[in-house]
Amino acid sequence: MAHGDMKISPLAEHLRSDEVENPDADYQAWKERVILKALKEAEDPANMIPAEEVWKDLGLED
Repeated sequence: MAHGDMKISPLAEHLRSDEVENPDADYQAWKERVILKALKEAEDPANMIPAEEVWKDLGLED
């Protein structure tokens, strides 16, 4: 199977990097927990912060 044909899990997609990976196991475990938590929270739209609120908090909207 060609690389472009491979299915990548959501977690693997977020963990991939073209940069040198940090060999620290504690960091990798933390990174995986943070990503999995964010992906789970994103499943329920009620957990999402409205874009307009984010823009306003960043000073991008009056």
